[in-house]
Amino acid sequence: MLENTMAAPTLSDFTSQLKTRNIAKPNMYYVQIVPPPSMAFGDTNLVSMWCSAAHTPHTYLMTNDNYLEAGIKRKYAYDVDHQNLVLNFYLDQDYRIKQFFDEWKHRIVPYNRQFNYPDNYTAENITVYLIDNADENVYKYEYSRVFPKTINSVELSYANGTTIAGLNVEFVFEDVYYTSFKNTDMLFSSKPQVNIQQERQNITNAELNKNMNPRDRK
Repeated sequence: MLENTMAAPTLSDFTSQLKTRNIAKPNMYYVQIVPPPSMAFGDTNLVSMWCSAAHTPHTYLMTNDNYLEAGIKRKYAYDVDHQNLVLNFYLDQDYRIKQFFDEWKHRIVPYNRQFNYPDNYTAENITVYLIDNADENVYKYEYSRVFPKTINSVELSYANGTTIAGLNVEFVFEDVYYTSFKNTDMLFSSKPQVNIQQERQNITNAELNKNMNPRDRK
């Protein structure tokens, strides 16, 4: 039997990689929020810029243990699920960001126990960009067909006079796709070539380009 003759990485190899590649910083990101086409209210640039915390997808592969092969019980994946997207926002003194999400909630439930049609309150996407020190895109996650499920309360207290007011919003979505920009060995996007969401909402290319982040424009 041939032994693996590959040398184990050394400490010098590790430090060399650190100097060459650098370590990712969790504060290097940008979030783009494009509201539903029917929702003209609000400064979406302000809402996007004041997103103070985000995360990449929490992905769950569901497995089954009942598969037998040559007498060996093996696991296999049969479905995939994602945890809801939670974004945190700083609040401006005019509460325009809070009003943005209150208006979005009103689009979903215009009146008590009366709900709008999903296409009238579902956003085409929310995109989380991971960027490098040169402010260039490295990676992005695009959440498709999104709307807020939970808009948390804003805590008000005299004791918190020096605290920055914030708002947490939990979003549900249909799917999430990733795109690699910088790794030349793995330039890839998991997004299908046919944009099903665009067909559902009848959004024209001109409208998409109008709402597109300048980072994505060629």
